[in-house]
Amino acid sequence: MAIKLQEQPFQVLSLLVRHPGELVTREELQKALWPADTFVAFDEGLNTAVKKIRQALGDSAENPRFIQTVPRKGYRFIAPVDSGMAPATAAPKPNRLLLWVATALAAIGMVGAGILLLRPGKERAPAPMPVPLTSYPGDEVSPSFSPDGNHVAFAWNPSENMGQGNFDIFIKLIGGGDPVRLTHDPADEFAPAWSPDGVS
Repeated sequence: MAIKLQEQPFQVLSLLVRHPGELVTREELQKALWPADTFVAFDEGLNTAVKKIRQALGDSAENPRFIQTVPRKGYRFIAPVDSGMAPATAAPKPNRLLLWVATALAAIGMVGAGILLLRPGKERAPAPMPVPLTSYPGDEVSPSFSPDGNHVAFAWNPSENMGQGNFDIFIKLIGGGDPVRLTHDPADEFAPAWSPDGVS
């Protein structure tokens, strides 16, 4: 339910509602709502403001439902107050020691990262150059590495047989040695394969 109030009664009501069930003294109301340099009849102004609040709320001084008068002391808001919001929890004060430790760790981390970024890098090893496994004259195709990685089998048509199409299977030790011919068939043989035990 919305009610209309003038500024002064609204301020008085707001202060009372912020302290439900508590006595708000006349002195507290005067300090909060009538500054020291204001020259007004305080008692008359406060009484008028409370009277207007009671009229707006349909309340009475004799049988109060909202504002109770405590004679010569002040006023108390006696109706239940529900702000409709969850109670605010005070934010925990940060532990100063924990804050200093976290700041120090962050600074150390930043210095360490700066050192890593600014230090001269180690010389990188040059990229390996590709070395051909075989360089025999003629056509070499279908290489197949042995399971242990020490040999390569391939199909080779030596240059002296060029144009005759006589590919045979050869095997060679990687890193040296002469190729060993495995097949002697006049038909072409391609795609050598290794058995799991390493025998071609």
